[in-house]
Amino acid sequence: MTPKSILIGSLIFSPYYEILIDLNHREYFGNDGAPFTITVAGHTVYVLTQAKDVSDAYRNITQLSFDEMVQIMMGRLGSSPQSIKAMFTPMSSDKAGFPNPKGRPLGRLARDLHMNQLYPGENLTILGERFRESFEDQLDYEKIASKTPYCKADEKGLVVPLMTWTSDIFTRGGQVSYFGEKLGEIEPNLTWIFLEFDELSWQVLYQYPRIISRRMHAARDKMIQALENINTNTRKACFWTLAYLLKQPDLLENVRREFEGAFTDGSLSVEYLSEHCPLFDGVWNETLRHSAYSASVRAITEDLIIGGKILRKGNRLMVPYRQLHFNESSFGPDAREFSAQRFMENPKLQSSAMWRPFGGGQTMCPGRFIAKRSVAIFVALTLRRFDIDIVEGQSFPSGEEGKPVLGIMTMKGDDMK
Repeated sequence: MTPKSILIGSLIFSPYYEILIDLNHREYFGNDGAPFTITVAGHTVYVLTQAKDVSDAYRNITQLSFDEMVQIMMGRLGSSPQSIKAMFTPMSSDKAGFPNPKGRPLGRLARDLHMNQLYPGENLTILGERFRESFEDQLDYEKIASKTPYCKADEKGLVVPLMTWTSDIFTRGGQVSYFGEKLGEIEPNLTWIFLEFDELSWQVLYQYPRIISRRMHAARDKMIQALENINTNTRKACFWTLAYLLKQPDLLENVRREFEGAFTDGSLSVEYLSEHCPLFDGVWNETLRHSAYSASVRAITEDLIIGGKILRKGNRLMVPYRQLHFNESSFGPDAREFSAQRFMENPKLQSSAMWRPFGGGQTMCPGRFIAKRSVAIFVALTLRRFDIDIVEGQSFPSGEEGKPVLGIMTMKGDDMK
C-alpha cells in the first residue's frame, strides 16, 4: 500500500516541513499515525510519526542511508567532489593513528572519533573541566558589566538579553574548550560570525540557492577562513532551560538548592552535577522535549516497507521530532505543557522511541553528554553567583516554529531579558 500524499508546489516558499505536518496534515490524513508523503517541488518525502516505524527506520542501515545526506550537505557547504569521495572511501584497517579495525572511511570513522572524545570517560571529564574553567571566568559580574555591550545596567543590576548572552558565552566557551585561543586570534569576531551562520544554516539542509542565501554563505566563508566547526545547539538548549526555570520561580529555587551540594570549598564539582541532581535532569529532559525541533532524514536506496506502506527508492524519509515529542499516548494528555516531574515520575520515557532529541540508531548525536554537562555547569554557576529574574512586562518567549532548524529551535521575536 502506498502512503497518502499531499503536494506542495514550491520548496522556496514552503520549506517548513515540520510546521506543515505538525499543525495541519496529521488531521488531513486522519491522524492514524500511518506513514504519509509530502511532495515538495518534485521531491517526495515520506514522514514517520509512530514509535515502531521510527525504530524500524533507525535499525535499517541497508536500505536507508545517512551517508548520502551527509555528502549532499558537504557539497552544499563547499566541499569538492574529490574531497567528498575521499571522505567516504574505505581506509586501511591497519592505518597509523586512531584504530580502524573495520577499515571504515573517514566519513564514518569520524563518529568513532567523536565517541572516543565525548562519551563518558577521561576525555569527557577533561572537556567538562575546560568548560567549567571558561564559564567560571566569563560568569563574573564585573566582566559582564564592562565587556558585554549588549548588557545594560539599571538600579536593580544588569539587564541581560538571555539568548544573546547564553549564545555568546557558549560559543566562546566551546571555541576555547575545543580549540584553545588560536581561533580567536585568527578571527576576533568569530563568535558573532558563527552565530549568524548558525541561525541560517537550515538553508543548507533545504538546499536554498546561493542567490537567496547570501548571508549564510558569507558567514560560512568567513568561518572556513578561521577553521571554525562548532555546532551551537547547546547554547539554545541553555537559553530554553533558563527560560523555563525563570517562568517557574519555585522550580528555579528548588534547582538552586539541589545544586548547593555541588559546591565544596567554593569550587564546583562537575561529577556531582552529573550524578546527584535528578530535578535538573528532569528539567533538562523536558526542555529538550519542548525545544528539539529538527528532523532525521535518510535517503532511500532500495524499495522497502515500513508501517505497512511501500517507500520507493530514490526518495527521502523524514522523522520529525516535534510530532514524536508531543504524542499524547506517550507523554500524556498534558503533553504540550512543561512538567519538570514528567521524566522523574516515568524514567522509562528516556528510553522511549518517541523521545528523540538527539536522533537515534548509529547516528545518535555523540555530543549529548557534553551538551548536558556544559548546560548544567552554566546554570549551576549562574544560580550560585547571581539572583536572576525576568524584566517585568515580558511574556514567555515562543519558539520560531515557522523556521527550520538543525536541532534546537530558536526564539521568536525580541530577546528575553
